[in-house]
Amino acid sequence: MRSMRMIQGLLVMVFATFLAACVVHPVDDPYDDDIDHRILEEVHQAFEIHDAIHEESIEIRVDDRVVYLSGVVGSHEEAALADDVASDVDGVIEVRSSDLRVVD
Repeated sequence: MRSMRMIQGLLVMVFATFLAACVVHPVDDPYDDDIDHRILEEVHQAFEIHDAIHEESIEIRVDDRVVYLSGVVGSHEEAALADDVASDVDGVIEVRSSDLRVVD
């Protein structure tokens, strides 16, 4: 009788654990186009407030929360600043700025 209760208790714990694991928590899909669009808008806004970044010469693209910067900048400092500012936007997992060309 005692072993039957132990087995029943064990089955209840296993079942409860299984149910808890099945609960789906709403999470942002990391590859959601809406998130990419929001990130794009926020990077544009962040660039606009920095006088040292000439946004009009930088193309910004976002794909799966990765920001791609390309175009022409006036200095290595501007390229580094653009990279840093884009990295600081919420949701960005990586910035790839190797296509930014420095033209003095």
